[in-house]
Formats: sequence, structure tokens, C-alpha cells
Amino acid sequence: MAGLPLELDNFTLDDNNGTWNVTEADHPSQILGLRMSLPASLLVGAVLSCICILTIAGNVLVVLAVCLERSLRTNIGYFYINLAAADLLLGCLVLPFSATRELLNYWPFGEALCELWAAVDVLCCTASIFSLCVISLDRYIGVTRPLHHNMIVTKRRVVLILFAVWATSAAISVGPLFGWKHPKSYQNMQCNINSSPSYIIFSVVGSFYVPAFVVLYVYRQVYRAAVRETSKLMITLKAQEDRNQTPVESVRIHRGKASVTAEKRLSPPRLSPNSSKPRMAREALSSVKNRIEKFTKEKKAAKTVGIIVGVFLVCWLPFFVMYPIDSMIAKVPELLITMAFWLGYCNSFLNPIIYACSNGHFRRAFRRFLLCGKRQGRFPTMRTEDYTLSSRSSFRRVHSSCSSRDGSRRQQLKIQLQELTVS
Repeated sequence: MAGLPLELDNFTLDDNNGTWNVTEADHPSQILGLRMSLPASLLVGAVLSCICILTIAGNVLVVLAVCLERSLRTNIGYFYINLAAADLLLGCLVLPFSATRELLNYWPFGEALCELWAAVDVLCCTASIFSLCVISLDRYIGVTRPLHHNMIVTKRRVVLILFAVWATSAAISVGPLFGWKHPKSYQNMQCNINSSPSYIIFSVVGSFYVPAFVVLYVYRQVYRAAVRETSKLMITLKAQEDRNQTPVESVRIHRGKASVTAEKRLSPPRLSPNSSKPRMAREALSSVKNRIEKFTKEKKAAKTVGIIVGVFLVCWLPFFVMYPIDSMIAKVPELLITMAFWLGYCNSFLNPIIYACSNGHFRRAFRRFLLCGKRQGRFPTMRTEDYTLSSRSSFRRVHSSCSSRDGSRRQQLKIQLQELTVS
């Protein structure tokens, strides 16, 4: 979002006749229009330049990772690309002008570019926020219906959703271009923030508070659904384990009118590997295992997006609280507004860092790009199984110790579910 105007000290500009008049400029920082000392201005300029460069480079890496890494080319990958594209446009089309404006304390690019810059700023920030909202909804579907996620979130629906994100963002951002703005939005080479009360309410509610409410509500539902799904999987696994316990034979002994029921534990029957009961048990166990693996994957993705949403709220909430207060109620100290303004921008370069820290697929893709495709002798991990070579030169699984192996699998699934519950 466009920052607030900064007043000039001992520096007068008049662009009506295309001339700049400098008065009382005894210091180089005053000649440049800087209110800070020159060393401080250089330090601030270096920090703002780093934010711009990190935003552009990080989001370019995200786009390349999703486009070139096969494991990331999923429907949620397109949502990640959309989020990265919004942040990338912000880094290329908005941040350089914002940094120049902060350093010079005036807008040297003219009124037309001021209005366009402000509109693109709102467009990119709103699209980024809406993209996070859509990603959180996708994770809700992934956690609540992991086996049907790809049937619900189809590519056609993804395209329609992304179109809706940008169309809604454009509808919020173009109002000032058609006159919905304060008359003094551009004055004395100052590109001021739009202080029209009606537009402030419309943009703040539409760009931040509604999406933030949706995201928080959805993640509350995601957490509750994750707890329910974990409990259901534990019950299913326990029931499967009970079916495979040693059977019990009940014997009723009649002695006149009295009767006594005795139980005798039977030894487990010796079944061949091709018997239908062990095969059905293994198939049921395999089904539970697939559900757990799918749920684990979806829950990890939901945790990644949860971190992104948390960082987004921390970065943007201060600005969207101060902006309406400063414009409509009481003036907020300029330093706080500027810090909140750039804290919101920092969200655009933090997202790629979160991907790299919490998502193994992104981490591997980033490492490969940064190391110019070198794999450093790493080989894909293969799961080891006991196989034996038959006379026809084919591999056949050894079926010995079926019951103990199934028990080991059940124990592993139990541990995995317990880890999910703790996390």
C-alpha cells in the first residue's frame, strides 16, 4: 500500500514550470531532498534495496521451482505461482518507486505515474492476500477430504479461481483511477496516500479484514478436522489390530440348571501366504497406511501454509490498523506509519524463505537452482524389501513371518499417528 507523504526540510520544489527551486541548502543531504544525514540515508537505501532484491530473486525462484520441479506441479502449485507472481510484480513495479520516494521524501515521477503506482500497489498487495486466502481454503479441502482433493480442486476450477482473485483485486484497486480519491492525493510533488474515507473503508475491509477473517476461520476448521481425522485413523487402526488378535473360543458347560462359560485361547492357525484372510488383512492395513500417508502429506502442507498465514498477519496487521486511524481519526507518528508500511512489504520476500525452510520439495528445487543443477552425488532413497530370485529370473516377496510383519507395520502406523497427534 502506498506510504504516507513526508515533509521536506529546507527544500522547496515547484514543478509547475518544470523548475526546481532549492533554498537554504547548506548540506548535501538537503540538496538531495533528504531529511536524514547522508550516512543514514545510505544505510536506509541499502536496507530498502535488499528488500527489493530479495523479493524479486526469491519469488523468481518460487516460480522456477514450481514450473521445473515435477513434484510441485500440482493444483496447489499453481496457487503458489499466483502468490509468487503477485509478490514479484510488487517487487518489480512498486518497491523501487517506494524506496525512491522514501529516500528523497518527494515524488519525482509526476502525477500520472503516482496514480498508476498507487493502483498497482493496491492490486499486487490485494492479489497476494487473496492468494493466501485461496491457498488456505485448498488446504482445508486437502485435510478434510484428502482422497478426493484432486477431484474437487480441478485445473479448470483453479483457473477460474485465479481469474476471480485478480478480477476482485483489480476492482478494489482501480477506484482512485476513476476519481474515487481525495483531491489532494498529489500535491507539491508529494504522492500522498488516498485519504478518501469511503475508499479507505472499502479498500481496508475488502483487501485485508474480510480475507483475514476467512483465513482464520478456515484454519480453525483445518485444525479441528485434523484432530478428527487423526482420531478416526487411530480407531480404524485399533479395530484392524483387534481383528488380528488371537481368537478366543467360548465353551458353555451345562450342569443342571447352572451354566458356566469358559474361554480358551486358541493357537493362531497356520495359514499359507496365499490364504485369503491374511491377504485381506494386509489389504486393509495397506488401505489404512495409504490414508495415513495422504493425510500426513496434506497436514504438512497445511502447516506450511499456516506459517505463511501467520507471518502475513504479523506483517500486514499493523499497517491496516494504523492506515484508517491516521486518515480518519488521529495522526499516527510518521515513523510508525513508515515502519508498518515497509513491514507489510517484507511479507513478499519472507514467503520464499518459509517455503525453503518448511517444504522439502521447494528446498531441493532451490538447492538445485542455486548449485547450477549439481546433485552432489545424491541418489533417491529406495525402500528395501526382502526379495528372492526365482528360476524365471524374477523377484518374489518372501512371505515368511506374515503376522509379525503386519504387526510391525501396525506399530509403525501407530507411531506415525501419535506423531501427527502431537504435532
